[in-house]
Amino acid sequence: ELLRSVVEWFNYLTRRTDIPLSYFIIENELGDVVIKTKEGWEIKARLDSNIERQFADLSLVLRGQVKRPNFNYVDVRYEGRVYWQ
Repeated sequence: ELLRSVVEWFNYLTRRTDIPLSYFIIENELGDVVIKTKEGWEIKARLDSNIERQFADLSLVLRGQVKRPNFNYVDVRYEGRVYWQ
């Protein structure tokens, strides 16, 4: 199940964005994942949550005022909230 979700995230990011991906780190059995980019920032997500919603939240931040790679991470793990630094 976790591997299927990693593939789904990979497909969303490679087909719908121009974010250069480096690698994925599955942090724990709860489904927390860190997606490292070649630009030096990362995406924090949950593999057991709605990936489409998380991707929509990520897209909203990327279209906003903050341009990549001017942040360290974007955290979309929590429904209805997006954090970035």
